[in-house]
Amino acid sequence: WPLFPTHPPTQRYHDAVRTMPALNSAIVAGPTDALAGTGAEAAVGSPSRWLRARSKLKRALEDGDRWSGKTPAEEQQIKRFHDDLMNRDVDVRRGAAVALGTLASGPRMAAAVAEELGPLMKCLSPKEDPAVRLAALGTLRILAEKKQAVAVGSHSYALAPCLKSEDAVIQRKVAALYRVI
Repeated sequence: WPLFPTHPPTQRYHDAVRTMPALNSAIVAGPTDALAGTGAEAAVGSPSRWLRARSKLKRALEDGDRWSGKTPAEEQQIKRFHDDLMNRDVDVRRGAAVALGTLASGPRMAAAVAEELGPLMKCLSPKEDPAVRLAALGTLRILAEKKQAVAVGSHSYALAPCLKSEDAVIQRKVAALYRVI
C-alpha cells in the first residue's frame, strides 16, 4: 500500500515487495550478479564486459597484484573528459583538465589516463587560454609524479613551445614538469 496509496495492491506490488531483498543484493553485488541470481536470460550467456572487468579486478586483488586496467565506466568517464577538452568553452576545457588531474591522482587511474594524452596535449597550444594551459600542465605533472613520466616525456615536443610563453607562470610550470620527467 505505501507505494500505491490511491490504488489497491496489485500483483505487481506484491512482486515488488517480494523482490526487495534481491534489489538490496543488487546494490551490493552489482547489476549483473543480481540478474544472474534471478535466472534472467540477460545474464545466462557470456558475461557482460562490466562483469569481466570486475572479475579481473577481483582476481588481481586476491592475488595481491595491482590491476592497471580500466572498467567500462572509467573508460566512459575518461572519454567524456577528452570530449570536454575539445569543447569551445574555456571553462569546460579547464574543468576537464582539472578533472583528469584529479582522476589521475590514483596510481591505477594514472596509467589509464596516460594511455591517451593527445587531447590533453592539444590544450598546450600557444593559442589556448592560459588557465587551460596551466590546468593541463598540472595534470601532466601529476601523471609524471605517478610513474607515468615515460608517457608524458614521449610528448615533450608539445611542451617546448610553452617555454616561450609570455606568461611566467606557464614557463615555470613547464620547467618544473621537465625536471620531473
